[in-house]
Amino acid sequence: MDTDRLFNSAVNFGLNFGVAYGVARLLRDHRTGVRAGTAMGALSAAASWILWGRYEDVPDRTETIDGVTVPIEEPSASA
Repeated sequence: MDTDRLFNSAVNFGLNFGVAYGVARLLRDHRTGVRAGTAMGALSAAASWILWGRYEDVPDRTETIDGVTVPIEEPSASA
C-alpha cells in the first residue's frame, strides 16, 4: 500500500472536516458540524485517493538537440 497516498487522503479528510465542521458549527450546532465535516472529509479523501498520481506522468515539453535543451512553446490562440 502506498503510504504517501494514504497520508495525503488522511490530511485532506482532516482539513476538510475541520473547515466544514467550523462553518456548520457557526451556522447551526455541533451535530450538524459533525455531519457536514464527515461528508466533506469523506468526499475530499475519496477524491484525493482516486486522483493520486494522475498528473505526475506529464511529459516534459522540451526537446534535446545536440546536447542543447530547447523548450517547446505551444502557439497561443489569438483571434
